[in-house]
Amino acid sequence: MPSGFFGVGIGPTPMTQLPRSTALDDPVPALATGTNLIVNGDMETGSPSPTNWVVQNGATLSSESDERTGGSGSKCLQAVRGTGNATAYRIVGGTSVGMWCKWSAWLKNSTSPTGVAVGFGNNTTYMGTVPPSPGVASTDWTQLAGSVRITNANPAFSASVYTSGAGRFDDVEVYAFDSASLFSLIDSGAADANVSANITRAASGYYQVGLIARCDSASNPQNFIMALMTNASGTHQVAIVKCVAGTYSTVQAGTNISYSANAKLRLICSGNNVSVYYAGAQVGSTITVSDAGIVSNTLHGKFSTSADNTFSRFVI
Repeated sequence: MPSGFFGVGIGPTPMTQLPRSTALDDPVPALATGTNLIVNGDMETGSPSPTNWVVQNGATLSSESDERTGGSGSKCLQAVRGTGNATAYRIVGGTSVGMWCKWSAWLKNSTSPTGVAVGFGNNTTYMGTVPPSPGVASTDWTQLAGSVRITNANPAFSASVYTSGAGRFDDVEVYAFDSASLFSLIDSGAADANVSANITRAASGYYQVGLIARCDSASNPQNFIMALMTNASGTHQVAIVKCVAGTYSTVQAGTNISYSANAKLRLICSGNNVSVYYAGAQVGSTITVSDAGIVSNTLHGKFSTSADNTFSRFVI
């Protein structure tokens, strides 16, 4: 456990002492607009296969009369696996690199594949397949939902079928977040900070949550450091990410953690040194972040892409 939070400096630079607990509301994620960025995500248009969905790996696509549970239409996409897991994709319009989006989709096992899944990518390189292989095995309609940060131009939402057989997909939706709504920040008056909170992830879904340090603006955050918790591949990880002039980069790749509800995540910035701890153990190693747009900022706080992620005992 590093020193510094209870009155002892970290490294050569003493930490500024602040109140032990800080009242700060949790983020309230909001959509930028009500426009679904997936055209024909409800699969109601097109025959013999839904319009705008592109075949991959020699798969066979068809429009089937099998609306998802509780849906208002009558059709779905059926994908019979070809030579690879990826069977169909749809380019997500209206996005840009760095944009945070909320997504959901309904899917089910149709004719005995190992499982079916969905994911984001650029048709060849995935941002993270959700859920991990072998995916959903149930023959009942199952809704998956989560969030994603767009990391490449012309991202695609992809439908996958594992091993053999066919899967069905319906009501695919992708919405852009109002990015500022994902942050809740407070000005400590100091760039050096020891930010911590006990975090409980949303009980379902594939959403991100974490802590922010050295942010430049609450209304338009463009420069900051983030300790980000993910479970996009079914394994809980913590990564260190920085954003400089609106461009994100991962400065420490996701490291596997043993997730526990209400365990403490801690993000420490002292000088140019940045370190992260989870449940009392350091995640990865101490790294250097020295970008001029970051090092002097004094806003710190919380990040969340779901209102069902919760924070307690938030402290700077």
